[in-house]
Amino acid sequence: MIITVGRECGSGGHAIGEALAAHYGIRCYDRHILVSEAKARGMYDELENFFSEKPMDSLLYSIAINNMEKRNATVLKQFHELITENSFVLIGRCGNYIYKNDEDVTTLFIHSDMDSKIERTMHKQNMDRIKAKELIEYVDSKREAFHKRYTDETWGDARNYQLTVNSSVLGVEQTAEQIIAFIDKKHR
Repeated sequence: MIITVGRECGSGGHAIGEALAAHYGIRCYDRHILVSEAKARGMYDELENFFSEKPMDSLLYSIAINNMEKRNATVLKQFHELITENSFVLIGRCGNYIYKNDEDVTTLFIHSDMDSKIERTMHKQNMDRIKAKELIEYVDSKREAFHKRYTDETWGDARNYQLTVNSSVLGVEQTAEQIIAFIDKKHR
């Protein structure tokens, strides 16, 4: 079982991914764990830009545009080889795209209304409303550009995921429960 979780900043997608991993007794990979794994396996240098979501400067981009597709495919293939378990939850990292051809994958995208995202971010990051909104907009714009760069797909577009969920409707815990019900029915 592979579960990929794309998410908007402040939507609770990371917490939902962790809840899914705990429910199914499988490992949850996020950026921090993946960086540790890549360093331990000597793969970090090759994947550093992928982990840090570094944008390419415009001059370098214009020079490299012809080789970009090949390079991105190589990076995604290397990343796919980083996780060796058959069952896991992957938070972000273009997981819906990388694992889309795996038979046992469930691809999710978690979004939320802005007020809920702001409240959650204010609480989690201990910041005021204005800073929380700025952080959300910044992180989401980076995630969108990162996803577009490596997949040429629109981040968050429901057509690129098996299930998209607004976590502000039911809250994080009940959203996770509904996703579990979806996954269980899918795997019957």
